[in-house]
Amino acid sequence: MKTGTVGETLNYNLNTINMNTILIIITGVIAISAIAMVLASYNIVKDENGNKIPDWVEDKFSDIKEEIKKLKK
Repeated sequence: MKTGTVGETLNYNLNTINMNTILIIITGVIAISAIAMVLASYNIVKDENGNKIPDWVEDKFSDIKEEIKKLKK
């Protein structure tokens, strides 16, 4: 049994929660990306340039890049 102060115990639990949350978010992003690429390869979603990345993902990514440039200024 591990002994320690209450602060050490709370700190450990907080770090574990943060890492689990980050892992869940990364897993979700990877799953959504994989699904989008499969749908694009079967021509279910629009992919004008044939790079297996749906156009809506490319559009959203370019919007995010523009927002980041605005925030940097």
